[in-house]
Amino acid sequence: MTDLAELRDYVADETFGPETVVTGPVSSVEFEECTFDGVVLDEAILRQCRFTACRFAHCSLSGVRWPDTSLTGCTFVDCRIVGTSFSQLAPSVVMEPSRFERTRLHLCSFVGRDLSRWEFTDCAVLECDVDDSDLRHAVLRDCDLDRTTFRGCDLREADLSGSRNLALDVRENKVRGLTVDASTAASLLAPLGIRLA
Repeated sequence: MTDLAELRDYVADETFGPETVVTGPVSSVEFEECTFDGVVLDEAILRQCRFTACRFAHCSLSGVRWPDTSLTGCTFVDCRIVGTSFSQLAPSVVMEPSRFERTRLHLCSFVGRDLSRWEFTDCAVLECDVDDSDLRHAVLRDCDLDRTTFRGCDLREADLSGSRNLALDVRENKVRGLTVDASTAASLLAPLGIRLA
């Protein structure tokens, strides 16, 4: 059984499975090209860590606190992330975007984050707050965006095709080049008094 709280410095090409535990804060560890499969990280404190090209599959990351931690080119597949603040991540440096596939993100905060070129595919992004975020060239394809708020966002050249339950006021966001489905476009034009025939 591996305890992530006991790791130090640099870990590369390791696989962590369901038997992995976190008994205390994980501080200043760099994980590179590691795989986390079925790991429960609920309520974990990941302080000043770096995750580079790591893969999280079937993991639970609910309530994770990650002050000054960076995610660079990471992939999250079939994960559950509830009540987690991505706003705590380290201020943006040159980071490769991360990808989320078939992941449930509920009550998460992305306020003020640079999410440009991040990808969310077939995800449930429910009741999340992405206000004031940079989503240029981001992809949120085939996602359920029920009660997720977008205010003051930069969505230029973003792709939201196939996504549903989008509540977005085009007057409050930068949307030039935004891709949406025709049915979504009609709801985006309604606040402007424009109806599609």
